[in-house]
Amino acid sequence: SNRLSLMLGYGKPNSTIMGKEWGGNSISIGGQLLHYFGDNFAFGAEIENLNYAKKNGINAEISNIAAAFRFSFNVNDLQRIYIPIGFGASKMRETSNSSLDDTSLMGYVGLGLEADIDAINDHFVFGLEGRYYCSHFDSHGIDEDIEYISVLAMLGYRF
Repeated sequence: SNRLSLMLGYGKPNSTIMGKEWGGNSISIGGQLLHYFGDNFAFGAEIENLNYAKKNGINAEISNIAAAFRFSFNVNDLQRIYIPIGFGASKMRETSNSSLDDTSLMGYVGLGLEADIDAINDHFVFGLEGRYYCSHFDSHGIDEDIEYISVLAMLGYRF
């Protein structure tokens, strides 16, 4: 089976650039398409865009595209726990003072909880997911690891 999901989230930086927090809280939006290989394992792709509030004179935006993996537990229950993992590319832009940007490898790992919300034919799923992300920013003399956390609400459709 396959699943198409829309994601809406809230994030927070968990690292600094040159000793300063590089953004305030963020709003993220994205989409994910997964193909399930059996009941427990899924593989697919996702895109996500995070816009951070300006903080310390820094205004950051991050766009990710990733290969997405998911391992699900207790798959026969109405509520299921799963571990999401992703690897891909991240483009970070800082546009406050000058146009600094960099594209690098990124990864995330998390923990999620989902439940069926369509009792008649089991097509719709709602979930909450927490993620830890890591990437790297290397532009104009700035060479820093970028870490951030995010909580996502996901609405999915199985087909």
